[in-house]
Order: sequence, then structure tokens, then C-alpha cells
Amino acid sequence: MADLEGQGPSELVAKAVDVHRRGQIEAAAAQYAKILEAWPTEVNALNNLAIIKKHQGDFQGALALLSKAFDAHSGNAVVAAAYGNLCFGLKDLSEARRAYARTLDLTPRDPAVLRSQADVLRQLGLTSESIAHYDRLLTLEPDFAEGWAIRGGLKADLSQPADAAVDFARALELKPDFPQAWNNYSQVLRLLGRLNDALVATENALRNQPDYPLAQVNRAKALSDLSRPGESAKAWAIALKGRPHHLNGLGLMLQEKAKACDWSGYQEIVAEIRQKTREGQTVDLPWTFLSHTADPHLQLQSAKIHLGDRFPAAFDPLWRGEVYDHDRIRLAYVSSDFRNHAMSHLISGLFKRHDRTRFEVTGLALGPASNDAVRQKLIPTFDRFFDLKDLSDVAAAQLIRQLEIDILIDLNGFTTYCRPGIFAHRPAPLQINYLGHPATMGAPFMDYIIGDRWVTPKTLEEAYSEAIIRMPHAYQVNNVEREISEVTPTRKQVGLPDEGFVFCCFNANFKITPDVFAIWMRLLKAVPGSVLWLMQNHPEAAANLRLSAQAAGLDPARLVFAPALPVNEHLARHRLADLFLDTFNYNAHTTASDALWAGLPIVTFAGDGFASRVAASLLDAVGLSALITESPAEYEVLALSLAQDSERLATLKSHLKEGRMAFPLFDTDRFCQGLETAFEAIHERQHQGLVPIGLDVADLMGLTG
Repeated sequence: MADLEGQGPSELVAKAVDVHRRGQIEAAAAQYAKILEAWPTEVNALNNLAIIKKHQGDFQGALALLSKAFDAHSGNAVVAAAYGNLCFGLKDLSEARRAYARTLDLTPRDPAVLRSQADVLRQLGLTSESIAHYDRLLTLEPDFAEGWAIRGGLKADLSQPADAAVDFARALELKPDFPQAWNNYSQVLRLLGRLNDALVATENALRNQPDYPLAQVNRAKALSDLSRPGESAKAWAIALKGRPHHLNGLGLMLQEKAKACDWSGYQEIVAEIRQKTREGQTVDLPWTFLSHTADPHLQLQSAKIHLGDRFPAAFDPLWRGEVYDHDRIRLAYVSSDFRNHAMSHLISGLFKRHDRTRFEVTGLALGPASNDAVRQKLIPTFDRFFDLKDLSDVAAAQLIRQLEIDILIDLNGFTTYCRPGIFAHRPAPLQINYLGHPATMGAPFMDYIIGDRWVTPKTLEEAYSEAIIRMPHAYQVNNVEREISEVTPTRKQVGLPDEGFVFCCFNANFKITPDVFAIWMRLLKAVPGSVLWLMQNHPEAAANLRLSAQAAGLDPARLVFAPALPVNEHLARHRLADLFLDTFNYNAHTTASDALWAGLPIVTFAGDGFASRVAASLLDAVGLSALITESPAEYEVLALSLAQDSERLATLKSHLKEGRMAFPLFDTDRFCQGLETAFEAIHERQHQGLVPIGLDVADLMGLTG
């Protein structure tokens, strides 16, 4: 070791520090460097020279010095914290974690280090460990409002909304003027179904920070949850001024306007969404995209954009090619709609019909919480039933992997309460997109989609990322046991005039587009005394539709709106209608099955996308392909022709009434047999190590048509 004029490092360091304090930075740096030539691990010289290099912007030089100090002085908490802070700043999270861990071993009650380590763990995806550090921090600093809010956010990330709500409430008790906490609290309240409270929370956020676009976004979402679409659309418009590129904001605003049947700027917004989708921009969700764009290639692009945003990196698969050796094929159906919902009304008859000598059937319920009568009837139709709503995506996927499910069927796709993240973890060898999302999911982790020759024609196969299983008749399962009330209400009871032709469309209001409504208005003009009977999903929609009718030169009273009723009563009132008029981009689906089951003919226009061809599929499966048209003009001509031909219309109704129990559409047993044939075929291919390919179930079953 060099002598340095007989002086030891302590005295030399003290002199260098004095020079440093007087602001003579270059001189101090030179002295620290001189000390380190003689004493390479002198801790103060290493630390202080690192400080100088950081101030000079030489972060790598500072890192090298602190790394040496960290390695040489394992008992020095100051060095460990400084090294951790620098690593954190340089995004070396693993090394920052190691440094902070040592610091906390030495000073376990240091609030700043606890917070920093918690943040590192959060960014590393170690959410539970991050929460544990906030537990310790909040014990030391119980009045740290930001800490309560951050821990609430972490608990929300772990799908623990009730616990998260407690933390946010505590943060806001400590700091009522905390807009970020109010905003994040609103999202947790939405998850808990406390919708009015969620709206109030967003308004409190905006009261404390009026120029807070993200709070305006969440206000728009809260208003949507409360079925106030007109207000929601206005909130979206304000939010998009502050965040013009907010993910999916433009599409979600259009969806709210569509729910309210407010078509101001409709064509311009649709054109913008389509163009930005072509360019790969995020402007709409895949499901809402379907209501305004029937092009399946653009639908595929929309789905891929959404997946890229949602899952920027692929997860390690939980199933890694293992071949299960089960006595029966293990099926699992995943859905948020095992409750009083249209999906359950369609599919409820299927589960109990699966051949239990060949299949074991599991139900996996997502949120929201439900214990209604429909769910109580569904649960016994499964061999096993699990509620996944409180599990994170990865925890739910791990459960599925432990159950060794062979074929996992997603009944949601990208619809409300969907959980594609479960499927993205690849918990099962075969994963299928069915029923909920009438389009491709564009996902590499989805192997098959179930369709038929109408909804997934071979000419459009390239628009689907999944291999297509074509059912021999309609892709849509139906429950043959659905009850229709024997009591038919009078026309007066439902608000219809005593006389006159009744055009009907019980589709959701958002499916009605300006082009189809214009056709409907021309039909009303052409058929004196006729009325159009529509669902009243939203009072705003009824008001706007009446205004549109008036603008078309019609008495708004010729639009009659039907309130929601129990299913059996709703089906019964179909008997009062004469003809169902379908919507274009997004057809009647369950609504079409309802009409046909109740004996009401439908006129449809078959577009290009899955969602715009469903009614055609259903009509074909009841022997009424003559009611499928190939253009809006042909649709209008056919509808008018039927309205003026009572004999033909009576024949169509008689056909539906007399043949109802014989139609393939309503033969649940036949559908189940076809589906099981498909499941066995794809299961066998998977066991042989073969990749998914398109399959025609009619061929597998040896059917001729």
C-alpha cells in the first residue's frame, strides 16, 4: 500500500470532504481518486466520488464505484441504499432489489428503503412481496396517505377489490384532496358493483383536479355502467380532448353514442376508427368494433392490436406439451355469464347432455358475483364447478392446469367481464373460442373457433387466426327446453295499435345503425298504418329514435318501445309481431333464436363478418334460407314484399310453428353429438402431435347435408 506522505485514509478523506463541501468539485474528485489509488476500497472515497460522478452525468462511473463499495462493505447501510437507488434509477431492478434487501437487513425500519424496495418488487411483478413491504411501511408510517393508496392499487392488481377499497378509503380519509386516489378508488368500486359510488369518486377526483383526463375517462366508464350512455358519450368527448390517443377511447365513445342512438358524426367517427385500425393504432375494442364494421379482415386487425396492447409479451405456457392419459376427455367451459344472461339461455341445455362415459365437464365462472336462479340450475349440470372471480389470471390458469383440462372453451372472447389472460397463460392443450365473441380473437393461444358454413365460409378462412370447426347446421347451440308463456298479451297491453302491420326488431339499441334505420323508415312509409316495435334499452335511445323518425317525415308515435320482461313473457309477446327486421353489422343472435322459437320470421342481410351472418345461419337451420338477402336493397324489397303478402307471411309462420321441434337449430341433442364428434377429433389430433386444422363436422359424422 502506498504511503501518501505518511497520512492514513481517515485524515485524507476528511481533507477531501472539506474541499468537496467548499464546492471545489474537480479538486475533491482528484483527491478521492488519489485516496482510492492507495486504498481501493475506502468506503467514503468510493461513495463521495460516486456522488460527484452522478452529478456530472457519469452514471456508469458512479455505478462501478458503488458496486465496489457494496461488495467490499456488506455492513454499510448507506452504501447499500445508495447502490440500490442508483441501480433503480438505471432500471437494473434485480440488482436494486438485492441492494435494498441488504439495506433492510441492516436497517429494517427505514421507511424510504421500504418504499423503494416495494416499488422495485411491484415493477418486477412480485406484487405480493411488494404488498408485504407496504405492510411494514404503513406500520411505521400509518398516516402515509400515498402508501395506503399504492397498496390499494397493488391489491387491486391481485384481484382483491374489497381489500383494495379499504386501503383507498383510508388514504382518502387521511388526504381528502387526493385526486389520483379518488380516480383509482373509482375503478375498484366499479369492480365491486358499487356503481354510484364509483361515479361519485370520479367526480371527487375531478373536483380536486379539473384537468384530469384519466378521471374523465373513468367517469365516462362509470356513466356507461349506470346505463347513462348519452352522458357517458359526452364525458368521453371531454376526456378525448385531454387524452386524444387514449386506448380505445374513440371506439368506446362511439359505442355509447350508439347505445343512445345518437348518430351525430357517426360516419366520420367510423371512418376514422377503420383508418386508424388499418394503421395499427389502438382506437376501439374488438367487441365494440363489430357493431360498426363487418369486414372480418379489419376485425382480425382490431383483435391483434388489442392483444398487443393487453399482452405485449408472451407468458410462459403452463401446459408444456404433456400428454394427459384420462379415461374421459376433460372439458371446461369458462364464462362470466353463468347467470341470468342470454348466453346461458342458449347453452344451458348442452352441459347436461354431454355423454359422461366419454366426457367430464367442468364449469369455470368468472365475475361478476352471482347466485341467481339460473346459476343454481346450471351448477348441477356440471361434474365440477369453480368460481374464479377472486383469482388472478395466473392463479386461475394454474388451477386449470392442475385440473388437467384437455379442452378449454372460452364463452366470452372479448365481451364484458372477459378474462383472455387466463387463456394467454396456456393452461390447456386445446383452447377454443365459442359463442360469446362472434369473430376471431386473433390470438396465438386460441386454437379453434366454432362456426358453420354461413358464419365462417371457406372463402374467408384467412380472416380467422383460429382453425375453424364447422358445425353441420348452425354454430349456435339452443336450449330446446325454453318455455314460452301460454298467455299472449293484447296489443293494447304492450302499447301496439289495435290494427296495422307490426315490424319488429328486439335487438339491442346499439346494433341499430343509420343506414338500416333509414330502410325501416321507408318501409313504414310504404306500409300505411304500420308500426316499428323496438326494445327500450335506454330512454335516451327511444327519444333519439323518435327524433330520427320525425326527421324522416314520420309520426314518432309509429315507433313503439318494449320494456324488459321475464324471458317466457318476452317470448310470448313475439306472437303480436308480423315480421322481424334484422340489423346489419351485428345481427340478431340470441334475439333471432328467440324470434324463430316463438314463430316469428326474420328478414336478414348477410354481410361478410361472423356477427353479420348469424341470422342467416339460424334461418338456414330452420329451412328459411329464402329470407336471407345479399344486399340492403334486396333486404328492403323482401321486407316490403312480405308486409304486403299476408298469405306468404302466414305460411312462413306456420312453417316455424309446425316444424319447430324438428329443425336442426332447436335439436340440442343433435348439436351436442356434432360438438362431441369435433371434440374427439381435435383431441385425437392433439394426442398425435398434429397441429389444429379446419374440420367439417358433417364429414366427420358421414353426413350428406
